[in-house]
Amino acid sequence: MNDGFHAAASSMAACMTQLEIATSNAVNANTPGYIPRGMALRPFETALDRELGQEASLVQVQEHTSFQNGIMTSSKSPLTAAISGDGFFVVDTPQGEAFTRNGDFMLDAGGTLVTRAGYAVQGASGALRAEPNGGPVEIRDGGSIVQDGQLLGTLRIADVADKSVLERAGDTLFLNPTGAPSTDVNEPNVKGRMLELPAERGVAGLVGMIAANREFESAQRVISVLNKSYEKLINRG
Repeated sequence: MNDGFHAAASSMAACMTQLEIATSNAVNANTPGYIPRGMALRPFETALDRELGQEASLVQVQEHTSFQNGIMTSSKSPLTAAISGDGFFVVDTPQGEAFTRNGDFMLDAGGTLVTRAGYAVQGASGALRAEPNGGPVEIRDGGSIVQDGQLLGTLRIADVADKSVLERAGDTLFLNPTGAPSTDVNEPNVKGRMLELPAERGVAGLVGMIAANREFESAQRVISVLNKSYEKLINRG
């Protein structure tokens, strides 16, 4: 295939990835604990680039995640919490221990504190369970879980030194496939009746979607021009 086609196809593939990432960010603009996805374009050489001593014409996409704190917003639910600063809530999933910044919790039928997906939330000293027929339960500042004035436990807040090893396992969950040990955060800054929304809101995602569509259309036009040029050459032959 001609290098012009290669370059245009490479650009279109990058645009598709950019569009998928921007769409995900836009859709999850109001999802508690969602950490926006990012991407970078990295050029790589072809044999012709090296032969001509020119800049690389093909690109590949590298996705990355910036674990910056989001925007704190108040919540009416007594079972919500947000972390200000470093750390993650830790939950048990079928894939093993997972990390999340989504503190939108609830109690299951047995009184266990779980995520909206039903995953048990870890406490600093074990499972967090309330009496199903007991009084109201709330998460207080500092991460303590209280039912009718009785302390049930404290949310476990942990962190991973190298967050680049974390892999997404959903919109707000991250797994650590490397098995690198996590470290419990001492005196975490947990706020009750609060939720953390993405730092990058919906407008940025929509702008990214528009930009990706325009770039994709530009690459399509390049391929169309190249096709017409080759048709003319063939017809002349």
